[in-house]
Amino acid sequence: MVIVAACGPTASAEPSPTASPTAYEPPLSARDVTPAPTPTPVPTPRPILYRPRDFILAPEDFPLVGYKVTEDRETDAGGVRWERAWSAPWNSRTLLGYSSWRRTYAPTARGFGDFEYVAIDLNVSEGALYDSQPGRLFAGAKQCDAKTYGTDSDGNVPTTGTLVTAPQVGDQSAMCAYTWAGGAVRYDLSSVNRNAFLYVQVRSVVTSSTAAPNLALSIARLQWAIADRLYPPR
Repeated sequence: MVIVAACGPTASAEPSPTASPTAYEPPLSARDVTPAPTPTPVPTPRPILYRPRDFILAPEDFPLVGYKVTEDRETDAGGVRWERAWSAPWNSRTLLGYSSWRRTYAPTARGFGDFEYVAIDLNVSEGALYDSQPGRLFAGAKQCDAKTYGTDSDGNVPTTGTLVTAPQVGDQSAMCAYTWAGGAVRYDLSSVNRNAFLYVQVRSVVTSSTAAPNLALSIARLQWAIADRLYPPR
């Protein structure tokens, strides 16, 4: 006798649970994306519109006593000669020129003071033809080339020229130390403020003195404070 098993589900079998469908999420539209913040434009600094002789550090503001002015003159100029402080409107067609002014100091009596001399050279450049001049002057000065920048008024060339660490003054600055065979040392500070270039030389009597670089920094800070007061950057 053949027994045939009944067909059908097992009594103990349970139905499998049905997985819940994933909720539909539409793609992000342009309205749903938070735009990146627009950077605040930095206003272009206003150029300095004064001739160097009109705002170079005055003798009464010189930070040392017992020193006198030994040279006070324009050393270089080009383009349009400036007859007065410039005023708006400014554009490259009406203001095309540059000027450099030098003012030097020396002790009032021989053997007096810690510095043989202090020289301040201030250059202002204006107009499309001369916009890059302060940068070019700075790029050359910070090389500390003994022959090009170190030679003193007597024609003596220092044996070394070294870039030394110093706080920044103005938009950018650099300081060089020049040393002569006899032990004399001079610190030269070059600095740029907008369209103006400043070059300060301090020749020290004492070779190991830190007063010379500090004096150069002090003069530069005073000079740029005058420029920013007369012609604010903004």
